[in-house]
Amino acid sequence: MITAVVLAAGAGSRLGRPKALAVVDPPRTALEIVVATCAASLVDEVVVVAGARADEVVSIVSDAASRTTEVEVRCVVNARWEEGRTGSLQAGFAAVAAGSHVLVFPVDHPAVEIVTLDVILGVFGYAGAAPQVVVPVLLQDAIRRRGHPLVLGATLREAVAAMLSDEPLRDLVHRHQVLEVPVDDEAILLNVDTPEDLARARLLIASRRR
Repeated sequence: MITAVVLAAGAGSRLGRPKALAVVDPPRTALEIVVATCAASLVDEVVVVAGARADEVVSIVSDAASRTTEVEVRCVVNARWEEGRTGSLQAGFAAVAAGSHVLVFPVDHPAVEIVTLDVILGVFGYAGAAPQVVVPVLLQDAIRRRGHPLVLGATLREAVAAMLSDEPLRDLVHRHQVLEVPVDDEAILLNVDTPEDLARARLLIASRRR
């Protein structure tokens, strides 16, 4: 089983609003887009971790759940979201079945394509128990750059639970076996942190309709 854990708890201080609530593809918010992308992929369920302006996030997830027939969509609230993203990751892991693998999908990467998810999930499934982490990479300026979302195997559940509140996910990734999967999707590197990033994400999504 694979559960998409959407990290949507941050306040988005540099953006001026929570990233989850930013309108990326009018009228759709980043959260609506990410949930729809996950639901259309190979995942079995979607768990959104809320924090800042949780009531609004919960409302969006509830609406998405009522309109989604492919997979179950639900929300959990991380009351300690201000301590950092690690706590939200732990809250997400705690909310899924012990044997479930987890697609970690930060909501600030809303332009990632469905096919990208299916590629990394397909590779993870094909590789079996060998890699504990599967990460998408993009070749940029002759450099392989790792992006998001990524897959964490169910065997990492205890390791995630043991992470410190201020410990970045990359530290956990570096301690375990990683399989890099090349993808042709620049959005894996497009982190919507600022208004300028938001404008780029809007343009990228709009360009795919042409």
